[in-house]
Amino acid sequence: MTAENLLLLAIHASLKAGDDIRRIYNKSESDFGIEYKADHSPLTIADKASDATIGQMLETTPYPILTEEKKALPFDERKNWEKLWIVDPLDGTKEFIKRNGEFTVNIALVEKGIPMLGVIYVPVKERLYFGCVGMGAFRADDITRLSEDSTLSDIIAASCALPLSTDTRRPFTVVASRSHLSPETETFIADLRKAHPEHETISIGSSLKICLVCEGAADIYPRFAPTMEWDTAAGHAIARATGKEILHTDRSTPLRYNKEDLHNPWFIVEENRITTMEKHIYPIFDRMLQRSDREKLLGQRGVMLWFTGLSGSGKSTLAVALERELYNNGILCRILDGDNIRTGINNNLGFSEADRIENIRRIAEVAKLFVDCGIVTIAAFISPTEEIRQMAANIIGSDDFLEIYVSTPLEVCEERDVKGLYKKARQGEIKNFTGISAPFEAPNNPAVTIDTSAHTLEESINLLKKIIMPQIKPM
Repeated sequence: MTAENLLLLAIHASLKAGDDIRRIYNKSESDFGIEYKADHSPLTIADKASDATIGQMLETTPYPILTEEKKALPFDERKNWEKLWIVDPLDGTKEFIKRNGEFTVNIALVEKGIPMLGVIYVPVKERLYFGCVGMGAFRADDITRLSEDSTLSDIIAASCALPLSTDTRRPFTVVASRSHLSPETETFIADLRKAHPEHETISIGSSLKICLVCEGAADIYPRFAPTMEWDTAAGHAIARATGKEILHTDRSTPLRYNKEDLHNPWFIVEENRITTMEKHIYPIFDRMLQRSDREKLLGQRGVMLWFTGLSGSGKSTLAVALERELYNNGILCRILDGDNIRTGINNNLGFSEADRIENIRRIAEVAKLFVDCGIVTIAAFISPTEEIRQMAANIIGSDDFLEIYVSTPLEVCEERDVKGLYKKARQGEIKNFTGISAPFEAPNNPAVTIDTSAHTLEESINLLKKIIMPQIKPM
């Protein structure tokens, strides 16, 4: 699933959960079925209903769910989760019980400890905050449900981009917890007031505090009191999408997620002091075509087919034959190889270790643009280490990255030696030649493994099609 599809699913889940919560909240005779957990925090039937709805929807994805309302699995198991959902089905249960409306539904997708997309829904206000790093963040008002055929583009078109236009005349604004204002937080705010004679403090519940900073209504949110990962993950993703950050009190280290201890350290939400590269990269994003629009036009899904293997293994031969076969099946493709990359965008790079890494990085960035256009992109590069291939996968997106290992044995590759490179490497004329004087790390978990010495070209292409076509043309 693409990031757009995952974000759309999280939005649907938050709205349906919000409907469950609102139905219980609006029953005047309801006592909410209040229980108390081991940490003395309250739990209501609304928490349970929301959690069940979200769980049912997110379980359709391949990613595990870490939620406040279920006991977390041991870290020995969780530490292997590269991607996971982190959910607070009802953030601000105390505010829910008080009936002040300041509670939210929080859903985040975290990759390798970093929040990548997030959704926060405010059931009483019928307000939706959502964002994804690289896409931007948005706020939609008066929203309670979506039609089944709604697209992310439809929702963005009906939303306002974050941050909203900031009133430069307003005083420096601090947002703080309504129910958990610690002495340490009060001291920090007092120091801020000294630095900003014109100041204002807003007290509000749940993840709405993060949302106020994201939309530009507040400048900073300090939290020097206990919180959990599910309290902040969704807001953190939205913050990152708007150029804000949630940092340790050193104001330089971002929070991480799926840790052994799921408690957050004390933190501060504010403008990202480290970099503003991610700050709403596309200020007209709400008017731009989305990837789903392009894929719908082409009738195919963009994916990255990354061929890796030794020199002479048959990578390029397979890539060219596969492109022709997919073209004959009505699939728009583009091959990226040494000829069109090294003579163009990478013509200023040599073959040092640093230049080889930069070569792959640029290839991945170019490939990402093609994939975003819905084009099946084919790359055939030795890319000898797991680290360098993982870098490419991280840039392109692991969901779109299909690694194809051409496992032809070294002795066969050396026997072929069409360009005479192995002979030169054996004679010492070429240094750091992969397979001879430099190592090649076989992929740990490729989508496809093909030994071209054991299969004909036709057999290899048929095998590739069997694995790849369901990814390109999902039913």
